[in-house]
Formats: sequence, structure tokens, C-alpha cells
Amino acid sequence: MPRSTRARILTCAVCALGVSCGGSTTSEVDAGRADSSATIPVDAGSPARDASGDRDASPEPDASSEPDASPEPDASRDEDASVERCTSEPESRELAWTFEHDGRERRARVVLPDDYSTERRWPLVLSIHALGSSAALQESYTRMTEQTRTRGFVVVYPEGTGGSWNAGTCCGTAAGRVDDVGFLAAVIDRAEAELCIDRDRLHATGMSNGGYMTHRLGCELADRLASIAPVAGADATTRCEPSRPLPIHLHHGTLDTVVPYLAGVSARDAWRERNGCIGEPETFFEGGGTTCERWRCDAPVELCRSTVSHVWPGGVASPAGIDATTAILDFFEAHPLR
Repeated sequence: MPRSTRARILTCAVCALGVSCGGSTTSEVDAGRADSSATIPVDAGSPARDASGDRDASPEPDASSEPDASPEPDASRDEDASVERCTSEPESRELAWTFEHDGRERRARVVLPDDYSTERRWPLVLSIHALGSSAALQESYTRMTEQTRTRGFVVVYPEGTGGSWNAGTCCGTAAGRVDDVGFLAAVIDRAEAELCIDRDRLHATGMSNGGYMTHRLGCELADRLASIAPVAGADATTRCEPSRPLPIHLHHGTLDTVVPYLAGVSARDAWRERNGCIGEPETFFEGGGTTCERWRCDAPVELCRSTVSHVWPGGVASPAGIDATTAILDFFEAHPLR
């Protein structure tokens, strides 16, 4: 008799006994941090612009009796994780989503892994574009799809409003007006409803204004996101009270004059405080003008600084000592929701 069937019989017997069982370079935005009182201009960041009973008292079941009527395990469920398996197979590995949110038509591009199937659940990455940029430019600039296809991530490139995101006091036409946190939460909802998504492996990253937006998602969706990775962005929230310590991996250029490096450092320090970091950092990567440091915290805080300007390190036409896309996906793989 299979172990799982014996366990069910024993459980039934016990219960029967009653045992409980990037954009215009002329626009400026406030960095939103105390040590950065000057307004910070934000550009597109595109290449062109730079988740008590006693059981011993229960009798052993009679092996000579017929098996009880307990059903066999449902084949549509993942036996190890007790999670229902997906049954809907998407028509394509590349999807264009359009839907209404908060009275606006919103769009997102979705790319599935090459070996996507309904036999397992897959991690998801939100990759958020810069000010004045787009989902298509974010995809090409970061070269993220090249890796997510083979590394087993579902990646979503959402479109902002007027090329911008409401990250708090930043940025563009969306700032203070558009419900982008709600929109991106709705994107996650749709992904979970229509695709085989691992709810313990939801992550977000973004460039410039997309980096700002990534910080805001960390503040407001920490109950859903497993980790975040802002690139060349700062924190423009006026209040950030995440529901738990959240793993964060940042990249910033020391030569950045659009979102100054010190604004990134200020954002890092705010997460160090939220995550209860102590002591001095350890260096875990150094080379080619890039140094990456990690702090001991309730949830890890990492910052990679590179001698580059306002770019995605290792992106198109953005050589650096590190490929930010590879480093970010490595971080995401190492930090599921706990």
C-alpha cells in the first residue's frame, strides 16, 4: 500500500476517535531623500540617451480490510507543493496584454521561457522602463529576454503612461496622478491567473524612473514581491513602510549626473535601516571598475557601484565591469519569498 494511502487511513482513524487533527532632459524631479535636497533630472535611460490528542492511542488500520474510500491524489495538483497545476497553455511564447485599469487602457509585453510548460510554476520578473522610454526599449537595452528565455523566467515589460511612472514625487506626467502600483499589481494578478507562475518568486527591477518605481513597489508590495533590484534609480516615496524586510540589489553609476550616485546611496541606506542591517559590508565582487558590497541584515541589501554614467551596466552600448542583467537574475534566483 502506498505511503500516502496509509497516511490517509491513519488520519481518518484518528479523526474517528475524536482526536483533533530616460525623456526630456529639461524636466526635473525631487529625489525624495533627505540628503538630496536638489531636484534631480531624470532622462529616458535608453541607449540613445544614455515574492492535542494522544495519537499513540489510535489503533493501526486492519491490513485485511478493504481500502477506505479516500480518493487518490488529484493528478492536477503538484504533490510536493500541494499547489494546483496549471491547465491553460498560452498560444504563444510572446504575449501582448491590453486591459483597463483605473479608467486607462494599459499594456504589457510578456515573454515566456523557451521550455515553458504547465508541468511546473515559473518565476516572474517585472522589468520597468525609464522615463521617456518604452517596454520595447527596456527589453532591447537590458537584453533581459536573451537570458530569461533560457534561465526559466517569465518576464513582463509593462508600459508606463506618457513614458513615465508614478513613483511618488517622480516622474513625468504620471507622478502623483496615475495608479501605477495598482496597475503593476494587476499585471501580477493576470499573470497568476493565466500563466503558471510561482507566487513565491515574484520580482521587480527597473531603470531610472523604472528604478524609482521599483523602490515604490518594494515599499507597497513587499507582501507579494520576493525581492527587488533598482538600477540608476532613487527613492521618491514620501512614506515607505514595507510589510517585511525585503531583499534588495541595487546598481548605480558613480558618474551618473541624471540620478546622482549619492541619491542611490541614500536609497540604499534607507533600505539598510528598514532591513535592520548591522556592521560593515563585505565585498563580494570587484573588477572592471565595479565593486559590489553586501550588508548583514534581516534581508540582504546589496549595492554594485560602477564607474559609468546613467546607464544599465552591461546593457547595449554600456560596457561595465559587470552585467547587471546577469547579476539581477542571479539575485532573484537566490531570494524566493520566505
